[in-house]
Amino acid sequence: MMAEILASLSSTPLPTILVVAGIIFLFISVGGQLGAHLSAIKVKRAVAGGLGGVLLICGIGLYFADRPEPLTAAVDKTKHGEPSSVSPTTAQEKYRLRADRVEEGLLIPTESRVHLAGGQLKLHVDGQYLNGLATIKSVEIAQLEVLAEEKGRPTVLKLSVEKDMVETEISLGEELEITTEYGVFHGHSLLIQYKQGRWHKQLLGAEPNEAQSKELALPYTDGFGSYPEGLLAIGDSWQFAGGELAELMGFGSYLSANGSATMKFLDVVDYQNEQAALIALQRLEMTGTTLDADGNEMQLSFGGEGRVFRSLSRYVDLMVEFSGTMKLETSAVMEGQKVDLSIIGPVTIKIELK
Repeated sequence: MMAEILASLSSTPLPTILVVAGIIFLFISVGGQLGAHLSAIKVKRAVAGGLGGVLLICGIGLYFADRPEPLTAAVDKTKHGEPSSVSPTTAQEKYRLRADRVEEGLLIPTESRVHLAGGQLKLHVDGQYLNGLATIKSVEIAQLEVLAEEKGRPTVLKLSVEKDMVETEISLGEELEITTEYGVFHGHSLLIQYKQGRWHKQLLGAEPNEAQSKELALPYTDGFGSYPEGLLAIGDSWQFAGGELAELMGFGSYLSANGSATMKFLDVVDYQNEQAALIALQRLEMTGTTLDADGNEMQLSFGGEGRVFRSLSRYVDLMVEFSGTMKLETSAVMEGQKVDLSIIGPVTIKIELK
């Protein structure tokens, strides 16, 4: 008899055994009795009830888990972005962020805006220190044109500066001073040629003054070779450093540029009716030296984060956006006295392709 029972159990599916056992223990927990061998007197009702419930649930769960998933359910999961075993997985798509070659005649019109609001101002003049507030707004509208290339790399550029203006509002105690200054190349065009391993700048249509001559002598980075070569996938990251980072932030000319930022490919999106790579600008820390509108050296430092939308068809930045902290330090001689100035505050930078 026992051998027959064991043989029958061995051929019975496990879910069925668990369901039957669960029903038996539930029967016992409510005071029932199964023959003369197993009664609720010998098995505590709470334990029997709990064990019965567990066995019943496990048996039913295994029964449904063993059933194959309908094809329509798998298709519905795929529609909602869930992985499905019905269709095979495909390799992650990769994209090019840098053109194989730069074509002659390429035009890159841009508008750059910098806004530092409510910066802490410190002035040191004639042995005295003065504290105040400063707001700086600048706008530059320019166009870069590729006039010649060699082996896919630009060799002659033309930079036309339509507008380069800085408005400064300084508050010292009860005094408020608002000034407007124009950049040294406001309304001018430059010819930029790559010769003997470096870029050379030349003012077109006029002889440069002292401030313009100083600016023309500054190193220049074109930015066309900044992005990595080859194909990149979403999630890939790389570093921008030195002159490449300065050019990305809108400072093509500089005396020195140091620092780095991590660039991470986040997604492919539609930006202004154009397929673009969305790139995170992370952990940006940069220091550099450039010239102000009067030709005086000016030290700049930035820290913060931002984002870039880069065209996947034209391989140019459609928009660069940055927010963080900027510190500006400069010295000048005013009315025979040396004046040291520093401003630190929150800043936003936005560069858009027009």
